[in-house]
Amino acid sequence: MTIAAGFLCSDGVLLCADTEHTGWAAKSHHSKVDHFEVPGGKVCFALAGASALAWSALQQCRKQLQATPSSDLPADIESTLDAEYRRNVLGHPNYANLDYSLLVGVWTANERPRLYFTTATAMTEVKEFQCLGIGAELASYLIRPGFQGLTLRSATALAAYTLGSVKDSITGCGGMSIYVLLRNDGSIGILTSEHEGPTKDVEKFARLFDYQIKRLLLWTADIHSEDAHYDHNVMNLVYQPMKEKRAEWAAAYKKKEREFAALNPHLSPEQVRQMFADVATGFAPKDSST
Repeated sequence: MTIAAGFLCSDGVLLCADTEHTGWAAKSHHSKVDHFEVPGGKVCFALAGASALAWSALQQCRKQLQATPSSDLPADIESTLDAEYRRNVLGHPNYANLDYSLLVGVWTANERPRLYFTTATAMTEVKEFQCLGIGAELASYLIRPGFQGLTLRSATALAAYTLGSVKDSITGCGGMSIYVLLRNDGSIGILTSEHEGPTKDVEKFARLFDYQIKRLLLWTADIHSEDAHYDHNVMNLVYQPMKEKRAEWAAAYKKKEREFAALNPHLSPEQVRQMFADVATGFAPKDSST
C-alpha cells in the first residue's frame, strides 16, 4: 500500500512517497524513495507495490549503470528494469501478487531532469505529474487543479498537502513522508514531513484547510443568508485564520534564517538568504566563495 507522486517542475523533478508498509498482521515504516549517482548522471526514484522486488530491480539497475558508463541513460534504465521485471515478476508462477511500479527521475550533464513511470515492463515519460499506489486516484484528483507551471518549491507544498490528505483518508498510506528534489543543475535535496517548514506545516494543516474551504463553499451556496453574515464568516472564520497561519509560518522561517545568519557572520545578507533557502529545502549549501 503506497502513495507516491512525481512532479516535473520548471526547475527540476520532485519525487515523494509515504513510508508505511502493510503486511498481513503488522505494519512497518521504511523509505520508498532514494537516489544514486552514475557516470555522467544521477537517478532518483520512488516505488509502489511489491517493495522487495522493486528494491532488487533498482539495486541491479544501480550496479549495472555504475559499472558501465551509459550513452543513453533512460534507455539503459528501461532495459535493466524490463529484464528484472520479467525475471522476478512475470517469471514467477504467482506473479499476480508481485506487481510493482516505479517513478524514475533522470538527470544527465547534457539536459535537464526527465521523469518517467513504469507499468510492468514499459517505461513512459511524464510531462506533468504521475501518482502511484493505492492512493494514486485521490492524489491525482487533489493535484490536478493546482498543477500549472510549478517550481520545486510550490510543488513541494502541493505534494505535502496531497500526501497529508491521502494518508488521512486511504487505508495503508501513512507514516512519515519523504521528498527527493532533483534540480536542473543536478543537485539533490532531501526533505521529510518531520522537517520544520512547508512539508511539515502543510501536511499538518491539510485537514483544517479542507474543513475551512468546505465551510466557505456551503456559506457561498446559502443564497438565503444575509450578505453581512456571509462577509463576517469569510473574513473572521476563513481569511483571518489563513492570514494568521501564513504569518506564523513566515515568522518561524525568518527566525531560523536569523539564527543561520548569526552562525555565519562572514556571509552577506544575500548569501544568507540564498544559502538558508537551500538548507530549508534539503539542499547542501553551495560554496559562498563561488
